[in-house]
Amino acid sequence: MWRYHTNKQAALSLKELRELAALSEGYSGSDVVVCCTEATMQILRELESCEHFRLVTIGNLPFMQACANDDVGAIQVNPKEMPPEIMLPRKMRLDDLVRAVNQNAPTKDSKLCEEIDAFHGTFAEPKNSSKN
Repeated sequence: MWRYHTNKQAALSLKELRELAALSEGYSGSDVVVCCTEATMQILRELESCEHFRLVTIGNLPFMQACANDDVGAIQVNPKEMPPEIMLPRKMRLDDLVRAVNQNAPTKDSKLCEEIDAFHGTFAEPKNSSKN
């Protein structure tokens, strides 16, 4: 599930995917989507607070990528004055996803699921019951 939802945003190794799977035990598919969205939002918030960017070209299209102030080609720019379509966010990393998982609890409560199963077990019809 993690590989599917992060495929275009992050290139995670199998080891990193297993780490995420272990960390997110009990998470539903929608919980994973929430974590991926939160990780993306963290990257965008980070981008919004950057002060230095450099021009990069992908294909024939120019983009501004956040960088350190001492990087080659770095210019100081207020990101709020830059058109958002030319801002190039960095790739998602494992630490972004780990932070998002730690901030978002699974919606499915295992104790509640056990209580529901017990409730259904109490009122379930016997499997071999005959109907009149």
